[in-house]
Amino acid sequence: MPKSVLTPIAAALTLFIGTAHAENLAEVFNAAVKNDPQFLAAQSRRDAAQENITQARATLLPQITGTVSASRTENTSSGTQILGGVPFPSAENTTTTDAESLSLSLNQQIYHHDTWINLSQTEKRVEQAELSLKGEAQNLVTRVAQAYFDVLAAQDGVEFSSAELEAVGKQLEQTNQRFQVGLIAITDVHEAQARYDQTQANLIAAQNTLDNAWEALRQITGQYYQDISSLNPKFPMSKPDPASADDWIRVAGENNLTLQSQRLAVDIARQEIKRNFAGHLPTLDLSASYTDSSSDGDNETATGTSQFDNQGENYRVGVTLTIPIFSGLRTSSQTTQAEHNFEVSTQDLERTHRQVIRDSKSAYLGLNASVSSVRALEQAEVSAQSALEATQAGFDVGTRTIVDVLQATSNLFQAKRNLQRARYDYVLNTLRLKAAAGTITEQDIMTVNSWLQP
Repeated sequence: MPKSVLTPIAAALTLFIGTAHAENLAEVFNAAVKNDPQFLAAQSRRDAAQENITQARATLLPQITGTVSASRTENTSSGTQILGGVPFPSAENTTTTDAESLSLSLNQQIYHHDTWINLSQTEKRVEQAELSLKGEAQNLVTRVAQAYFDVLAAQDGVEFSSAELEAVGKQLEQTNQRFQVGLIAITDVHEAQARYDQTQANLIAAQNTLDNAWEALRQITGQYYQDISSLNPKFPMSKPDPASADDWIRVAGENNLTLQSQRLAVDIARQEIKRNFAGHLPTLDLSASYTDSSSDGDNETATGTSQFDNQGENYRVGVTLTIPIFSGLRTSSQTTQAEHNFEVSTQDLERTHRQVIRDSKSAYLGLNASVSSVRALEQAEVSAQSALEATQAGFDVGTRTIVDVLQATSNLFQAKRNLQRARYDYVLNTLRLKAAAGTITEQDIMTVNSWLQP
């Protein structure tokens, strides 16, 4: 099997993988390169497309066939003569013939304009298959990263829900104690119990989300994992470089693989017009054949037996010029149809170009927003922690209610979730921007891997 376009990536990542118990992104990606059905199918499609070049060239090469035959024929004849009204049987004659023949034939296209166009189209389709494989390789980077950080986000959900449940449980216990000594009303106990029950339900839902996230990762890699490395909260963040959205759009216009493939589709559609128009053009073919035949046998008659032996050779060389005169307007209709399909491909190219611009700008804006969001949410977490402490202190002296404490607790853990999700979004938006621009490489996986906890 031809080497994968990601073989160098896998080799580089193998050197990068450490010996920690928790699997890191490099290890997970290495497994995906070997096991992801979507990526492996793209490799096979590319390999299958390459065979079409050999098949297209075959019609331009001589077509040679050989035939060998051998046969035996036995013919027996007899008759009756009528002389004076009296039948007289004639002698029986038997002829036995053994025949052998060998023939070779050669046919060679001299001028078929559509065949050469078809070869050029096939080569461009193979280029499309190569681009598709490279696109799947880039897509694999983002799919693995998305699945990996979805697991981390789901783990955070379970962790924060567990911590929140523990905190709310302590608040429920504290509320019951205060109710027992008559410091608060029963309604506060009910409020705390309701929040505890809701938090418990949230934990169950978070665990289910985590199970599904693990399964999504297994779908890509074909493996189950016990644990994966988490993101270091101190990982470096920066604005996009280059800093201009227009620069990213320009890079995407040059490097985006989907856009390159669609440009090839326009070229193929343009050639399809010429290929169909070639149906109006004459064709010229060369043909040659050689036949060597022999036959021998016996002829038995009433007067005796005679033998015969015949040998023969035949050579033929010729050219055939075929001139289309009228095909019921089929060729003209096919040419017109190809012109319409060319217009379709042109519009598809424009649609793809606009989509690439949109994706590039969206990823650029998303990355910028992620940087700002992380910084804002880091402060929001600090503020939520301070708010909880102040609310708890107010509850202790009777100026705040248990509802206020429960809400402040919920706000704190939601701030923690939002902060972690924003960090993951920064990483993913970094990869999405490079993917939209068509510049994502194995180095990006290794860079992100260096941002994980050792």
